[in-house]
Amino acid sequence: MDQTMGLVVYIAFFIGLIYLMIIRPQKKEKARKEALMTSLQKGADIVTYSGIHGTVTSIDSNKGIIVVNVAKGVEITMEKAAVARVLETKEAE
Repeated sequence: MDQTMGLVVYIAFFIGLIYLMIIRPQKKEKARKEALMTSLQKGADIVTYSGIHGTVTSIDSNKGIIVVNVAKGVEITMEKAAVARVLETKEAE
């Protein structure tokens, strides 16, 4: 009986450890990404996951597409999900 109880406690400990080290951080990152997508606005300076810096010129929330100005006269269309972060005003300069 004691060995069985010890095994159950051991397994429960590792399940808890897996939750704390893997599942919980993934949930936090997903919530952060969702908040970023809903707060994205026209004129925001962004960085994409591929490292492209630019300014959002238009957003189509229905299709999940944004248009980003990356240089004078150069605009690219990309998925909203490609945005890694929004730069603060002092970061953008």
